[in-house]
Amino acid sequence: MATPYPITPQLLKRGIEHVCYEYANLISAAHCDLHGQAPWRTHCDDAFLLGYRKMRDFLMSDKRSSRNGVELPDILASDYLPAGFARTWTLPTWETEWQDEMDKQLAHITFQRQKKWEHWKWVPKLEAEMRTAWSAFLAAITDPAHKTEFTARSPIVRASRILRTSACSRNPLHKVRVYLASPPIIDPEHTASMRLRPNHRPLVQCVAIVRRSRSRALGSVPFCLDGRQLGS
Repeated sequence: MATPYPITPQLLKRGIEHVCYEYANLISAAHCDLHGQAPWRTHCDDAFLLGYRKMRDFLMSDKRSSRNGVELPDILASDYLPAGFARTWTLPTWETEWQDEMDKQLAHITFQRQKKWEHWKWVPKLEAEMRTAWSAFLAAITDPAHKTEFTARSPIVRASRILRTSACSRNPLHKVRVYLASPPIIDPEHTASMRLRPNHRPLVQCVAIVRRSRSRALGSVPFCLDGRQLGS
């Protein structure tokens, strides 16, 4: 049996940031995969599939991977759920159609790349199943501290959905204004798209103006879809 990886409350709180980051990127990649243009749309294929592979491991793995008899610091959904909780969600399309195949197509260069990926056919179904599994996971969290932290991170996830009202289909390098209230919402009336300056990182998608419940403007907060500020 592998030596357990030591989990602390501080690590669990930090892990929520990582998990929401991955989920937000996955959802935004799905949108650009379906609505983007060649050639950069094909890059969104890889972003979506790699993100899906990571989120599948988070949601579906029963134990951490190990090396040399020691657990690795994998973050698992079970870290945030009651002991003995029986998982209620599944990712059937990924498990039956693409998990083994994408181990070859994403993680390794092999001769066995037989199955053809058609984004228009598979992304909608995979995305829908991931959204359902994510919602079921959030609903299963009972620890107040964990639930509060995931709720606090929800604007990051919601911000990724602004791509649905942006110019993503015309240009992958753009920025939009996102207004987050309490509860966080996207105000489409204040959404504008424009090119990023050349010195910005390509994956930076949004510039947000954050407002609290009392409508006190906190100023412009530039961030990636994962919620991290520019330059971080």
